[in-house]
Amino acid sequence: MLTLNGFDFEIIVLDEIILGIQYDFTYEQTDHLFMTVNDEKLPLNHKLVSKDLENFLIRNNINFDLHESNIEPFAINLKNSNSAFYFDNDHQLFKISVFES
Repeated sequence: MLTLNGFDFEIIVLDEIILGIQYDFTYEQTDHLFMTVNDEKLPLNHKLVSKDLENFLIRNNINFDLHESNIEPFAINLKNSNSAFYFDNDHQLFKISVFES
């Protein structure tokens, strides 16, 4: 666990090597995290639905993939940043992660 500016992040470690970091909105609900591109700001919180993130990424020409599976949660993966946004069955954001590739 890493606490930074009042936010608790989960650190993913394997054999003492940090593989990634994630923020889980299931445990931490905030209205103080944002994604900002150009002059547009998108709140990142448990109220964000996947379609709003998709539209934001399209408007700002950010490359992404949609990942749907019967086993894993719905995810939006940013192609150039190793970042993923995970959504629950109601397509509301519940986790953001960044992993080294």
